[in-house]
Amino acid sequence: MKFMFFVDYDNFKNYFLSKTDAYPDFAKVPDFLFKKINELRNWERYNPRLIRTYMYSGEYTKEITKKIKNKIARSGDYDKNKIEKFLSKVRKEKSIQDCCFSRFIKLPFVELKLKPLQFSAKELRLFQKGTDVQLAVDLVHHAYRNNFDVAIVCSGDVDLLESIKLVKNQGKKIVLVAHPGSLASDMEKECDFFFNMAKVNDEELKKLCFYITDKNNKSGNI
Repeated sequence: MKFMFFVDYDNFKNYFLSKTDAYPDFAKVPDFLFKKINELRNWERYNPRLIRTYMYSGEYTKEITKKIKNKIARSGDYDKNKIEKFLSKVRKEKSIQDCCFSRFIKLPFVELKLKPLQFSAKELRLFQKGTDVQLAVDLVHHAYRNNFDVAIVCSGDVDLLESIKLVKNQGKKIVLVAHPGSLASDMEKECDFFFNMAKVNDEELKKLCFYITDKNNKSGNI
């Protein structure tokens, strides 16, 4: 029985931050969830194998602050203090993301799928665009290629509903991993099994995460 993970990284990361003030360590998380789910479903007898983990996220690109400044300049006047505060937040979040992703790209059988973050000058915010679509496309693609028997989808976003239905129509099993507060009811109804992250105790969560400090953040911007 072949397994693949498809992870909405930002959704997953935010849950860890809310519980531990630390970041999920994907050197540990896939194996932990893989073992837990197989134990709960009694799938060990099917010789389960974890093939690969795909992680999807919006990326703070190298030129992000320059692009923000250019868009703000073209869109009209803004309070300078407000802009600088926003840019300072962006620099910090980019530094944190660089630190996290530098760990992940070294991991075997873990692949990052990144889309550049988009910027709204009107709302003065960054947002993801295309990450859910990429996850959905990959999920369906690998199902039709018969690359997995079970997809473990770490997301509760209802935008994935139709792709999950297509995958199930191919005879594949769908396991959703999420916190109930971030899980759309239609998604829970459609999946084959729901693994509730809220049932992972605090001690287990702490073992699955890492803290970012000045020491392991090379840019020293945290």
